[in-house]
Amino acid sequence: MPTITENAKVKIAYFNEIGLHYNLVADQIYKKRRGISNPFDKSFLLYIVAGLIAFDIGRMMGADPYSVKGSGFASRLSTKLVLIKPLLEPLLNDDILSVDLLKHDSNIKKAYEILSAAGQGSGLLPPKPGKPQNIAGRRIGNYLKSTRKKVSPLIPTLL
Repeated sequence: MPTITENAKVKIAYFNEIGLHYNLVADQIYKKRRGISNPFDKSFLLYIVAGLIAFDIGRMMGADPYSVKGSGFASRLSTKLVLIKPLLEPLLNDDILSVDLLKHDSNIKKAYEILSAAGQGSGLLPPKPGKPQNIAGRRIGNYLKSTRKKVSPLIPTLL
């Protein structure tokens, strides 16, 4: 079974070629992330939303994705971040390349499930029969953990 790092140089070059818009937004997200100690802070919320929009998830967010009032996407995301904060906060200070993922395996999976849940009321995104909702969960995890110190977006950071 191939690994994600197999042919990494080719994959990264391809992504950089087709993902300029994403990289431009992501650079600003990671710059902001480096400047704050707590990625669960409300000041970081809209950066996460912007990153998801750049990654083409905005089309599934509904009207006014930046709204933190009512049932807007940013409001739903804020609720999810409150739920996952106690699960992920203990490992936010670990280096992304040396974090002991097995030690945090259960919490990572729970946080991922919370972020990836779809559906009315509790979901970030509307349900799509037969379609996984995990891309938003992965992107959010990347933004929370990574400060992108030359770590490729193709390497799954989980957190």
